[in-house]
Amino acid sequence: MEAELVALAVISGATAVALFATRAPRRWHEAGRDQLPGRNASAPDYSGPPPVGGSTPGVARPVGAHATARTRRRFLAVTAVTGLTAAGGATWALARFTGSSARAVSTPRTRIPTHSARAVPPSGTSAVPRPSTSPVPPPVTSAAACYFGTGDGSVHALDAVTGNVNWTQKTGGSPSPTVAGGVVYTGGDNLVYALDSATGMVRWTRRTGNSVTSPPTVAGGVVYADIGGGSVYALDAATGAVRWTHAGGSTTFTASPSPAVAGGVVYTGGDDYAVYALDAATGAQRWTHPTGGSISSSPAVVGGVVYTGSEDGSVYALDAATGAVRWTYKTGGSPSATVIGDTVFIGDGFGGSVYVLDAVTGKLRWTYQAGGPMSSSPTVAGGVVYVDTWGNSVSALDAATGTVRWTYHGSGTFSSVSPTVAGGLVYTGGDDHMVSALDMVTGKVRWTHPTGGSVTASPTVAGGVVYVGDDHSLVYALDAATGTLRWFFPGGGSVHSSPTIWPG
Repeated sequence: MEAELVALAVISGATAVALFATRAPRRWHEAGRDQLPGRNASAPDYSGPPPVGGSTPGVARPVGAHATARTRRRFLAVTAVTGLTAAGGATWALARFTGSSARAVSTPRTRIPTHSARAVPPSGTSAVPRPSTSPVPPPVTSAAACYFGTGDGSVHALDAVTGNVNWTQKTGGSPSPTVAGGVVYTGGDNLVYALDSATGMVRWTRRTGNSVTSPPTVAGGVVYADIGGGSVYALDAATGAVRWTHAGGSTTFTASPSPAVAGGVVYTGGDDYAVYALDAATGAQRWTHPTGGSISSSPAVVGGVVYTGSEDGSVYALDAATGAVRWTYKTGGSPSATVIGDTVFIGDGFGGSVYVLDAVTGKLRWTYQAGGPMSSSPTVAGGVVYVDTWGNSVSALDAATGTVRWTYHGSGTFSSVSPTVAGGLVYTGGDDHMVSALDMVTGKVRWTHPTGGSVTASPTVAGGVVYVGDDHSLVYALDAATGTLRWFFPGGGSVHSSPTIWPG
């Protein structure tokens, strides 16, 4: 068998040589004859050195005497490669059929993305990096992806390091994805989708009575999706089968906060002016409590108490087990609450004030007039409260006393972004078409980077990179320490939710 294989290799190489040798001389002769002086007087003269780049755009290079020599060299190269290939094939076959222990190593197939993120800023923009002493977290791994939804009803997954497109899936609606266990869950036009996080393939869909506009909540193998009006779907995370549904008391479906799940109970609300506590396993209603306005933000459940703001201008603290009122506090705006330990931090929306209350008693500890409406919750980190107001101004307040540490005045007129604090910096944005990084201790600007539109969702910081979208369909990846642009991606619609990095 070995002798037969070696002979096969030799015959293959000899056949290739003979084939090229019998046909190539005629090609050389005809090519040279066609380019003799006078036969093609209109042809460009390539007797000199080739132009920069090796060719002239839009002009085919004719074959002449110089090309003839090149053709001979190419013939010899092709002949050699052909012979070596045949010999290599015989060697492989010899090893294969004679029991050699060597194995061929397969090269993994690389999927070529249909779109790629750009590595340069859009026209008219440029990074404004400034020196930074903030520690930079380790870079994100190449396995991580950046997931986000756009206003054209699409969910995108990009390589978090390069920005290359892993996949895009059309869902309709205004998708705000949640990633859990290798699956992307999101709402669409009257549907809930489960998408494979690696490929974007649809694992299952489930039709609902209305569009899901807030990120679904995933807990205990169940997807909880609020469709507005206090109505909730509980779906099996693996199959999409309906575990249970709960019908709220409204059919307007304008407010649909993400449900909160704690202690085997689902807490939610809507525009039917009520807070609901539902059994997570069965959907049975444990209790309900009326409010004077819609519930548009997710409840916070801490220490056996449910804290929620209502558009009636009040914050409610309700017993998580019974729904009994612990206390209420009237702010006058449209409050949203952040609970840290024994303290409740409230931004009251159009009222433009910050209220800090005792979580147990509801007693006011201190208040601060921010100077403009707030449409986002305060961010609390390191004993400091960071609030962003319209005008893209950020104030840092002592969490215990309310004393102003510093204030940064932006150049815009509106902001709906809760500041993001990471690595010693505060990241924010607004309608000034700018992402800003501020020193968390002094408030000094470390760097800014222009965007193509207003920033309407909080930046996401992971692995030393800031990921942020704007309402002009662009998503940016910026170096967290310097603001240098790593990549940007032009999507198909406004980005109104924070990007998710998974695994992160």
